[in-house]
Amino acid sequence: MKNESGTTFIELLVIISVLTILIAISGQVFVFFQKESSLNSTVEEMISALRLSQNKTLASEEADQYGVYFNTSIDPHEYILFKGPDFISRDISYDKIYTMPQNLELYDINLAGSNEVIFDRLTGLTDQPGQISLRLKSDPAKNKTIYVY
Repeated sequence: MKNESGTTFIELLVIISVLTILIAISGQVFVFFQKESSLNSTVEEMISALRLSQNKTLASEEADQYGVYFNTSIDPHEYILFKGPDFISRDISYDKIYTMPQNLELYDINLAGSNEVIFDRLTGLTDQPGQISLRLKSDPAKNKTIYVY
């Protein structure tokens, strides 16, 4: 009688099945964290654009005001850092356009009835306080809100 050690075909299939299930689960977790990361980084980028426009205004750069306009009329949504007293009469050559990722959307903009935030040259305050909310298109429960005061 011979005692041979090794793996059987069934043991090999079980191991491959378990590995396949683990890889599938980890792939879904990776996609979830990637979407969350996209939401968080876009919020941080948006806050940076708002702070940059406020700082440019306080520094009286080019002796003018700066603001940020939130455009929801195109897909993907975008926001624009602009120079001027309002978005309509801005100097287009100073526009810095930030395009949001395809998987995100601005779903609630409540800035005193406007889609723009403009900062005062002397105080750095705005007459358009409120909030900007964005969310994942695929999972609306995943959302973030930026408050502007």
